Amino acid sequence: MHLIRNYATLNINCLRSLPKQQLLRSFIYNNDIDVLILQEVNIDNFNFLQPNYNVISNVGEANRGTAIIYRSGLPIKQSELHPSGRILSILTEANELIVNVYLPSGTNNRTERERVISEDLPFYLRHKYNMLILGGDFNNVLNAKDQLGAYNPSPGLKRICEDLQLLDS
Repeated sequence: MHLIRNYATLNINCLRSLPKQQLLRSFIYNNDIDVLILQEVNIDNFNFLQPNYNVISNVGEANRGTAIIYRSGLPIKQSELHPSGRILSILTEANELIVNVYLPSGTNNRTERERVISEDLPFYLRHKYNMLILGGDFNNVLNAKDQLGAYNPSPGLKRICEDLQLLDS
């Protein structure tokens, strides 16, 4: 049995300013978010969300990373952090696997994006799960209709989605 949860993903492009923290808090509470998957996180202290939410953050060496904010009471069995800050996963007691990915942007980082997808990401997807949520900022798209300008597909992301039978929301 799967619980219905309200999920969202958001690239926040840093979060040090108090007004931005207040906007994030309002977004979470106004939309009754259960799990929020964040990219471009540059802080570890999310006390401004207390007491109803917990956070697992993974800020890498470049002072940018990922975080998953989840409603208090969601029992987490384990979490795993990629050293770069670009991947974070949590596995709940109900075996819901939530994986947050923040891939490098720009055409000059295309090879690195494909490497992370094909070499690093599978490690975080190895768990047995009842449900998988794979979210984040992949800095590429699966379909030409989702992009302006030249279409630069990701064969690795397409392969992962097909192999795991994922739906692109």
